[in-house]
Amino acid sequence: MNTSIFFKSTIFLALTTLTCLKSWGSELKTALKLQGETLNFEILGQKSWDYDIQRLKSGKQTKVQLSIKGLSNESIQALKVQTNPFVESIKVVPKSLDDISIVEFVLKNDQVEAFDYLTDQPSKLIVDFYLNDESKIKSTDVLPKDKTKKVSKNTLPDKKNTAR
Repeated sequence: MNTSIFFKSTIFLALTTLTCLKSWGSELKTALKLQGETLNFEILGQKSWDYDIQRLKSGKQTKVQLSIKGLSNESIQALKVQTNPFVESIKVVPKSLDDISIVEFVLKNDQVEAFDYLTDQPSKLIVDFYLNDESKIKSTDVLPKDKTKKVSKNTLPDKKNTAR
């Protein structure tokens, strides 16, 4: 009887250890895809996210830097070869001693904006890059009040001035 309890507890401990090691050792995976007028950068692989994102101006270049822990080497290599209309280049600063990688997106121009958010089930960190072109908004969409012409639907033509 003691042998079966010992055997069951040993199996339980072995499975628990393997599960914990697998979850601790899991690295983040990335995906970069163009969706309509947005470049969508996704990172998945964590339940709780600890990251930092900031926009920097370096000379004539505008950059968005994302600092995140646990990015896999395969994901880093995949990021370097992607091309898109919003980001000129993607550079990854290798992992530091505390396992933090810095992903640097060099934007094509100052009109490109970045928006980051988190999703549930599956848990993802997403950074969207899009063109913020305010010149698309036309000033003719709103007319000044003094130039509008009022037309009444009940106006009938003047019968006195009608020639037959």
